[in-house]
Amino acid sequence: MIEDASINFYKIDKCGFYERGSDNPEFGTIDDALSDLSEWADDKTYALTKLFEFDDYQNLSPTYCFNLIDNDVGDYLLTTWNETPNDQGNFASINGQSRVGEPDIEIQEVPDGYIPGYATYFWFISNTNLFATIRFGNNLNGHPGLQRYLNDYLCKFSSYAIKSDEVEEEFDDKIAGYTEGPPETYREELYGTFQSSPKRQEGQIEYLRNRHNDIFKIIRKDDLNYTIENERNLFQNLFSQMGIMNLGNDFIEEEHKIKYEVNYQPSLDQLNSTIDFWRETHEGNWDDIGFKLSGESGETYWLSSSLAKVTYPLNIDRLNPEVVEGSSLLSAIEQNREELLNVLE
Repeated sequence: MIEDASINFYKIDKCGFYERGSDNPEFGTIDDALSDLSEWADDKTYALTKLFEFDDYQNLSPTYCFNLIDNDVGDYLLTTWNETPNDQGNFASINGQSRVGEPDIEIQEVPDGYIPGYATYFWFISNTNLFATIRFGNNLNGHPGLQRYLNDYLCKFSSYAIKSDEVEEEFDDKIAGYTEGPPETYREELYGTFQSSPKRQEGQIEYLRNRHNDIFKIIRKDDLNYTIENERNLFQNLFSQMGIMNLGNDFIEEEHKIKYEVNYQPSLDQLNSTIDFWRETHEGNWDDIGFKLSGESGETYWLSSSLAKVTYPLNIDRLNPEVVEGSSLLSAIEQNREELLNVLE
């Protein structure tokens, strides 16, 4: 079936094993990392591909390797499974047509051994330092989880990581050092990392930098999840400013869109810090930061408009209503590869 795919491009800033203070890896590439991950995940159960637990501080949920395939041109398609929060094996949903204060809530039980969540898709483009997230309707592209997943894999579970002699359990993360050769040649001064950021067309960013003295208002749009502690605290602070001191148990819908604006003229350093923060944390269509400039009060310069992105119809198959069949997606990408990459020119 033909479905519109929302494709956002990212650049790989670092991937491999580095000496402290160096921007050049001693060894390791994204192709090496993905090939190594494919071998590691082969024949494992999904549960054993989880590398980290829920992280409230970074707003990250456990991520799993769902599928990893490649094609003849050297592109990879990595599908991850992103676990959604649940309460002791149950998750709640609210009837959107029920009235505030009179919620119609349904509790569903997660079967034993099952992992509630959603799939996300990543196209790694051969012979480049680029990859793309691919979404079909889902607001979340999974990039923060992918970045943490590949970083943790390189650091703790890759074939390059040499465990300390006293470690016996596979998932203990005491690492002696890293090597691409025999284990005894490991180097303890190296560290592994995977870092990436949105690929963007720099014209608008430079325009904002050149005119940062004309910025008079900053607008923030964000998705907040009430089940995450630090975001729940922000909710409670916001409502307290409206005289609502106790939200009670009715306010349980997981995600809420908020938008706020402040009159402020940032310094160039503050503007760059804001841009860097958004690059590191951006996920989803709603998540955005905008700026209004003197003399252009009718125009808002959103950071998302500087992203390298494209919406394109792809002929795909689905395993079920939630999951796209990986080989059909990779085949569709290969058939339309030239058109999809035109956005980068």
